[in-house]
Amino acid sequence: MQRIKMLLQKINEIAHKGDKATLIEIDLMMDYTRVLYADMAEIKSKLAFRTDVPDVAFNTTPIKAEEPIQEITTLPVQQQPVIPTTPIVKIPEPITKAHKTAIEQLIGINDKYQFISELFNSNTELYDTTIKEVGDFDNNQQAIDWLNTNFKWDADNDTVQSFLSIINRHYNA
Repeated sequence: MQRIKMLLQKINEIAHKGDKATLIEIDLMMDYTRVLYADMAEIKSKLAFRTDVPDVAFNTTPIKAEEPIQEITTLPVQQQPVIPTTPIVKIPEPITKAHKTAIEQLIGINDKYQFISELFNSNTELYDTTIKEVGDFDNNQQAIDWLNTNFKWDADNDTVQSFLSIINRHYNA
């Protein structure tokens, strides 16, 4: 709470400068506001799980711009979260080709960047299009034939072999 009081005081000091505030001071005020928000969110999250929050009254007197910020001595009462009474039931979708193991899920992040770099000349769009196209075939042979028609890769290359093994795993899943 001490930091919150200090931040409010700093914000108030800059606010009193009005149009005379510098760009740096405005940036500081914005930063103080972000920190203040984060601190208040933390306090709120701690209170959200308390059941013994006292019922307190609020001081509703507005603070004038010329007045220094006074210490806030009370915290708002936290409302209990609303829990839905109707259970949410998901209806299972029919199994389609889209439910098969997607090729993207079989490719690790490092392999993806290696494939894009070495097989697709750093062309991410070409890689994405190829993955989608290869995943739409009915079987492994159709996918391999399409790749052989559209790309002239060296079949002995380790990266090509790795890519093709993922295609095989996709269709054999």
